[in-house]
Amino acid sequence: MKLYKLTDENSKTRGDTSWVTGEWREAPCSGELCGPGWLHAYESPLVAVLLNPIHANFKSPHLWLAEGDGAVLRDGSLKIGVQRLRVVKHLRQNASLGTRRRA
Repeated sequence: MKLYKLTDENSKTRGDTSWVTGEWREAPCSGELCGPGWLHAYESPLVAVLLNPIHANFKSPHLWLAEGDGAVLRDGSLKIGVQRLRVVKHLRQNASLGTRRRA
């Protein structure tokens, strides 16, 4: 399934997990969605960026296209946990909404 993953500027997430393009990660699928038993991702790149300040809170977030499969646990449409996940393409550095000003 097509997903989106946020990492820090070093391609790492909580627990010092490194994400390498094409490399599958696997989780035991246990416990709460926000715990270590799931691999976390988003089904929308916009939701990933919007929720960064209250989820991972990366200072310089990097947005990745990802693939997930296996067991799934959802938090409505906000966040998803999957059994297997890999990042497949780096999409954007310093992914944020920013602000636009009109003249």
